Amino acid sequence: MLTLQLAERAIPEFDRYALGVLSRKAGRIVGNSTALSKSNIVDRICDGTVYLDDAEIAQNNRTLFVNAAAYKLLKLSDEFVSIDKVALEAVTKGVVGKFDNMKVVKVPKGRWPENVNFIIVQKAAATAPTTIEDAKIHKDPPGVSGNLLEGRNYYDCFVIASRANGVYVEVDTSKAEICAVPEISATGALTSATQAAQFKYTLDGTDPRYSKTAVAGQPEDVPEGTTVKAYAFKNGMFDSAVAEKTI
Repeated sequence: MLTLQLAERAIPEFDRYALGVLSRKAGRIVGNSTALSKSNIVDRICDGTVYLDDAEIAQNNRTLFVNAAAYKLLKLSDEFVSIDKVALEAVTKGVVGKFDNMKVVKVPKGRWPENVNFIIVQKAAATAPTTIEDAKIHKDPPGVSGNLLEGRNYYDCFVIASRANGVYVEVDTSKAEICAVPEISATGALTSATQAAQFKYTLDGTDPRYSKTAVAGQPEDVPEGTTVKAYAFKNGMFDSAVAEKTI
């Protein structure tokens, strides 16, 4: 029964949470309003690998997460089919094990973040620790005749600030929006083309998306020579990239 509960409840819930964190806290979030298709999916994924390569993210231990619909497009794409006989055999079996040296993981629709096309993660760029994983049987507890099985799972997911560029997400901007990158004035004031956007900023050089020193709102009395880093966020939208300016 514990195995069943883990498989049907705990693991799907963990997957939803972890993939949601990765999609919102990725070091690089790009938008594209053109629907994925057999003819463009390989090119779009390769844009992600080029970004990771240029950011000098390790090429080993990368994983490509896709939903079932994107997995089908990748499996049937002309580029993949024409790679070699191994690829053709994989298509025949209905399996895409690896693409561009990345392990491909197909995620069921119910666990997949809304309006996300695909996610690329390098292993060292994120962590998903389980702090408590415990189970016990209570024999004849009050109100129950027989045994009561109790299980506890405490978990979380984090993108590591210094390696955040190892998480790349493409968003379907025909259905979702990404906040515009803030503009930083000569005094440190923050503005955004996204109406009613809010801001988080740092003055110590750290990335405000992950830093414990990040402050919400507008910087005030910024000393000359200070580097302001800020991003915009708004409920229902994906966070912007980070803007940076030395005052």
